[in-house]
Amino acid sequence: MISSPSPSKSQRTFFEHERAAVRLDLAAGRVVTPHGTYDPAPREAEILYALGGAGAPVAIADLCSLVWGNVRSCKHLHVSVHRIRTKSETRDLIASAGSTYRLGDGVSCDLWSVERFVRDLESAAAHGSDGVEQLRRVWAHLWDNVPSPALGGRAAVERVQRRLSAAKERIARWMIARLAVQAEADEILPLAELAIAADPCDELPRELKIRAYLSQGHRERAFRELDAYRKKLRNELQLEPSPALQRLVVSDAAF
Repeated sequence: MISSPSPSKSQRTFFEHERAAVRLDLAAGRVVTPHGTYDPAPREAEILYALGGAGAPVAIADLCSLVWGNVRSCKHLHVSVHRIRTKSETRDLIASAGSTYRLGDGVSCDLWSVERFVRDLESAAAHGSDGVEQLRRVWAHLWDNVPSPALGGRAAVERVQRRLSAAKERIARWMIARLAVQAEADEILPLAELAIAADPCDELPRELKIRAYLSQGHRERAFRELDAYRKKLRNELQLEPSPALQRLVVSDAAF
């Protein structure tokens, strides 16, 4: 069965992930090795997403069922694993043990490092200048990287993307709480703007930016930001900002 990430493999900080020789960046759907960057084909990517999402050995039968929809595709799985190793020029990217596959011991996965960072952030274990810099890097990593549209609709990919989206949400909520307690708007505004540049139609960073303005007493700026967001949504998606966001700007309760 596919299990939760193993504690031993999820202990890398995000700094360590960035420095790792072999990185599986599931936010972007790519593998980075000393030989260069490898963008896996959809079926190969789904195998990597399944292994990265598990963080532990996955039974071959479970992988076959997830990727091909049946347990009789073992030959196809073994061929795909061989292709992954060949194309990435990294035989240790995927390790095998008995009737299971897993990511190799030297492989760092962004999902594990991001989720570990979020836990540390929420428990106040990520602090000081290192914590602030990791926050910037994790936030930028989550917003700047988007997997290929060709990977859409694949169960293993969507499962991981939901976890990465949840990490974005948790980090944003943590920053909103900081605005309420310590009014760190000058530090948080650039992070909101980075996310807006990456996805102008996503409401989460817009809310973060509006709350930062409100924490500084800049209600006019908050109104202008809401208006800019409304125009963008109408032009791009024929939608409106959520009622909650609109109430936030016209009310006195920003937090």
